[in-house]
Amino acid sequence: MKIGIIGLGLIGGSVARAARQAGWTVYATDLRPEATQAARSEGVIEPEIDAAQWISRVEALVLTVPPTALLDWLRWVAKLPRPVAVVEMTSVKRPLAVQIDVLPASFPLLSLHPMAGREVVGYENSAAGLFRGHPCAVVEFPGRQVPQTLAEAFLAMMGAHGESLSVAQHDRLVALVSHLPYLASAAVLTTVAQDSTGNGWARLAGTGFRDTTRVGASDPGLWQEILAANREAVGEVFRHYAELVNDWAGQLAAGGWPTALAKAPAIRTQAMNTPRDGSTRWATDAERTEPDEA
Repeated sequence: MKIGIIGLGLIGGSVARAARQAGWTVYATDLRPEATQAARSEGVIEPEIDAAQWISRVEALVLTVPPTALLDWLRWVAKLPRPVAVVEMTSVKRPLAVQIDVLPASFPLLSLHPMAGREVVGYENSAAGLFRGHPCAVVEFPGRQVPQTLAEAFLAMMGAHGESLSVAQHDRLVALVSHLPYLASAAVLTTVAQDSTGNGWARLAGTGFRDTTRVGASDPGLWQEILAANREAVGEVFRHYAELVNDWAGQLAAGGWPTALAKAPAIRTQAMNTPRDGSTRWATDAERTEPDEA
């Protein structure tokens, strides 16, 4: 397959690497010349880095751009002289749902959200194996059919397991399993930094602190966009979380023990072993390998 990628950050760069590893022809461009030049010098993308040079050759155009930039790119795509399949990978889908008419029906749309990432950004941190073994939402929009052949090709290339969801289902679920963990993680970082004992905590921070706070160290600017785009679902989920934490704090202060804590290990085990795409389970922590750097 021949694909073009707009945006060579962590996600776009990882798609480019995985696609090249799969034998696909990859064109790409990025607002940062250093990212494009690095991908070209490594042989990940073709020499032509100006979209005007390669847009007529590709079978699919992958948009891995910030949520606030997606509409402008969809308008740009809509003006192309021939229809091309669009693969977009924004992490919140409701804004796209109200803008989707910008893209003519003649342009097939595949809306993906790979549930994988890192706390660092940029092409230099991308990896061909970033998505391997992870779930990937395949989001359905009213009045638009998911291009199944294209979806299967991308999921296979990424090594991800597809989960079909509606827009509403997707945004609610990512508020639970992605956006809430970020806020909780960032809250831990903020709490320890504000403690009156000073920075002694930093010398004692071990694996529990590392694992809990990894996602909280992600780019705040990007998360501000994501949380604003999904503010209704995030607000509801985070309010429930805050109520739960406050209740636990009261019980602990009174010398009690929140009985719900006893269920936590089983809940995590359920998440780690829930079949995905009908047959595949998520790799356990012991089985999961670090992303390939190819």
